[in-house]
Amino acid sequence: MHSGFKTGRTVGKPIQPSDFDNLHSMYRDPKLMTLMGGRALSEDESRDRLNAMLEHWDTHRFGICMVHDRADDRFLGRAGFRMSEIDGQMERELWCGFMPDCWRKGIATEVAFELVNLAFEELNFEDLVAVSLSENKGSRRLIEKTGFSYEKDVTYAGLEQAFYRQKNPDR
Repeated sequence: MHSGFKTGRTVGKPIQPSDFDNLHSMYRDPKLMTLMGGRALSEDESRDRLNAMLEHWDTHRFGICMVHDRADDRFLGRAGFRMSEIDGQMERELWCGFMPDCWRKGIATEVAFELVNLAFEELNFEDLVAVSLSENKGSRRLIEKTGFSYEKDVTYAGLEQAFYRQKNPDR
């Protein structure tokens, strides 16, 4: 199990029930949710997602962290790992989503690099995958910048997505 992460500008802590308001602020943002492949969520739908993330931590001993600014504790987004069935295979997926006011500031890149290091150095994952809506150029650029290689297009969560993989260099 990991206990979160820190970067130069951020801190990520395992999601807790008390994180609901911040998580729901993400999930009710229509612009953000469109880029993440969905629509704005109701309070009940956000609560269901929170509960699924908490259960994931209990089952797998890793999961999603809530990311805050180290300087002022402002909520930035959520990032971490989850087990996902993609194209008929169970995969360890890198999962990142940040509030629109964080975009194009290098925060997601900083966090993604730290999470890749955590996945391979501390958690000793054999590999890690990432998916993005095919048309989400910013997300795809981030995935490629952090060392993932495009493998194929997949239908995931009912949407056409680009599928990437990165292998642990020490395994």
